Parts: sequence; C-alpha cells; structure tokens
Amino acid sequence: MIKLGTTFWGGSPDDPATKHLWFVISDPDTNHGLAIIVNMTTYRAGSEECCVLQLGDHPAVKHKSVINYLRARNVPVANIEKAHKSRPDCIVFAEAADRELIIRILQGALESKLINAECRAIINRELKRCQSSGDED
Repeated sequence: MIKLGTTFWGGSPDDPATKHLWFVISDPDTNHGLAIIVNMTTYRAGSEECCVLQLGDHPAVKHKSVINYLRARNVPVANIEKAHKSRPDCIVFAEAADRELIIRILQGALESKLINAECRAIINRELKRCQSSGDED
C-alpha cells in the first residue's frame, strides 16, 4: 500500500534500466487517492539545493544527491501500483523514508522555485500535518 514516506525506484517503460528513487511526500488518503512524488538525483554544479541528501539520510543515498522538485507531480497511486504489477522492472519499491526526511523534503519543496503551484499547495498542508503529528511524539 502506497502512503506518505513510500519510496520506489522508477524508470520509464522506454528505459527501465535507468531508475531514480521517488519519494511519496503526500498522504493519498487525504489527497483523493493522489500522491505527490519527487525524485532524487545526483548533485551537480547548479543543482537546486533546497533539499540536499547525504549518505545516511536513506539507505538508497550513496553520494551527495538532491531532490528534483522540477519533476514533482501529483499522480494517482493506482497508476503506480498498476505499473508495478504490469512492469515490475520499471517500479521497484524500496525502504520507506522516515518522517524526519519527509519533513525535510516538504520544507525544501516550499523553498523551491521549480515546484508547480498545485503541488506547493498540497505540500503546504502536508507539512503542517506532519509537523503537528510530530508534536504528539
């Protein structure tokens, strides 16, 4: 079941060998079955540095990486699940991201100049929800 914090390696059907790690950063249960997903990519000179990931942030991080907010999208989780079932070589689920990392990614999204307005509004609500649930810990 896909939920906030789910991660998966995703490739395109044209090139399933090239995969990026995608993070689910919104709760599909509060977003009409949709989830905002963002991917991690290798840090390069000129990369947007709103959320830099280092070794230890997630088991899949092997070197300095960034969240690519330009490719953020709000997608039906049913599409991800269907793609996984029909093309398991294209979608491979990975270890979930912890709440602390999800909060960092959400905060970075609000700083990003590249994320689209639809995703920004949902992320703003999701960040407030994550931060308030953390107060109960």
